[in-house]
Amino acid sequence: MKDTWHTGTGAFDARLSGLTVRQSQQVRDLMRTALAERGIEVVVHASHLNTADGRQFGLDTIASLCHNASGGEASWPQVIGGFLDDALTRFPQEPPALTAEELRSGTYLRLAMVEAMPAEWASSYRYARRLGGGLMELLVHRDGDFVRWLRDEDVALVGLDELITIGLTNLLAAEFDYLDVLVSEHGPSYWIRGESGFVASQLLVLPEILRLLPCAEITPAHGVLVAVPTRHDLIVTPVDSAVVWHLAKLMSLSTQEFNNGVAPLSPHLYWWCEGAVHRLTEVDRTGTLEPALPDEFLAVTEGLWDDTTDVA
Repeated sequence: MKDTWHTGTGAFDARLSGLTVRQSQQVRDLMRTALAERGIEVVVHASHLNTADGRQFGLDTIASLCHNASGGEASWPQVIGGFLDDALTRFPQEPPALTAEELRSGTYLRLAMVEAMPAEWASSYRYARRLGGGLMELLVHRDGDFVRWLRDEDVALVGLDELITIGLTNLLAAEFDYLDVLVSEHGPSYWIRGESGFVASQLLVLPEILRLLPCAEITPAHGVLVAVPTRHDLIVTPVDSAVVWHLAKLMSLSTQEFNNGVAPLSPHLYWWCEGAVHRLTEVDRTGTLEPALPDEFLAVTEGLWDDTTDVA
């Protein structure tokens, strides 16, 4: 068996959530070993493992569990073993194909990062919609805590238009538990959190969410800054004269939550404006998040800069 990741400076040296390059590779190795001990052969990719029977194990959630483990790296084999035993008890084999009735009862729209998709996504998820900024919208089926991405053949059972309508309705109905208003002298930010793994996906219905934010003075032509560090978090800040301060603070907050939260999604900061999404940051080779402001954003915000803003 030949692995599709390697040590060095190649494309598969990506860091998993909250981990160094070395630790990320350690988690991949431990996952592969633990699955082999349970009689399951896998092919290792940077962000997930594929089994011979067609199952897929994402690595970001287990990486976050390892990162937050109180026993440090010495406890990782036990953490990973427990995680796999639970998953394999609930799903001992590849789940059966979904029926049209099941699709109609449990389909949701979900936000995903393009770079986190499996290599074959372009041919198996052709219906998926790119949003911009490296984000995309796809359909998933939810059955309790188990969420399955829908492939083209699943969507064809019911039809894309009908499933999009169902997915949109279910996403709008997904409730969040907390709305924290982070107040400062520079204005408010809004942190939406919840147990639901679809809180961050409500970026896909952001106009509806913005109507729920108390006293949010949002100029449509300026848009909002958005962070989705985990599937349980959606952080929004209006773009105004304090945009420099908010950029710095939200970058710090997003990085912290992505590294330490459960179900990490994206460390990046985004600009949402009139339905379009632009990414405002990039990660350098050391894993540090830094600004990478596109021309469209600079053109809109140039007249808003407040040169007296202290971002320290």
